[in-house]
Amino acid sequence: GNYPVKLKVFDLNGCSDSLVKNVAYYPVPPVIIIKPSSFIGCVPANIKFINESYPLDSTYEIIWNFGDGGTIDAVSPDHLYNIPGIYDISINITSPIGCKTSAVFNKLIKIEPSPTADFDYTPSDPSNINPVVTFQDASKYAVSWGWDFGDGGKSFIQNPIHTFKDTGMYSVTLYVKHQSGCLDTLTKILDVKPIITYFLPNAFTPNGDGINDEFKG
Repeated sequence: GNYPVKLKVFDLNGCSDSLVKNVAYYPVPPVIIIKPSSFIGCVPANIKFINESYPLDSTYEIIWNFGDGGTIDAVSPDHLYNIPGIYDISINITSPIGCKTSAVFNKLIKIEPSPTADFDYTPSDPSNINPVVTFQDASKYAVSWGWDFGDGGKSFIQNPIHTFKDTGMYSVTLYVKHQSGCLDTLTKILDVKPIITYFLPNAFTPNGDGINDEFKG
């Protein structure tokens, strides 16, 4: 901070004078300390970096380099990693009076690849007349699959076939896993529609000839 420093002087006759000046004391931190100290996560990974160095506040210039081309001037920033890889983190700190320090944290961040969940199904308009639905996995980079059909039914094969026993709206969710262990999910709403059919036998001949003139349901 700024400290008032006072100087008072005396001569041989006992006369005195004094002067006060503010001295700016803004040193850089002797050690740069950040959190996390290491990180392993899946794409996309949004990381909150905490700068625990002291002394430090918003009057300091603090340049972060996240190793993926991203930089920011902030005390404790957030950063989103969208590409798998291993990243070094570097920090450059300049105090308000121009003192400088820096640090590099090698291989601090490891971002694993993730799968992308997607699926289609046929028929596209299932109903009580046609309740058997075939699901086709369209995910990318998946090595295992888990299905929740929203009616209590589940499956763990890639392309399952499921029969819906009643009409209604069902939330069908696909869970997929990458070989790295990272996960992704996708939910689609499937509408099994009620269809009412009416059967009228062609033997019904209401022509007034007394034969098959009436139909009783």
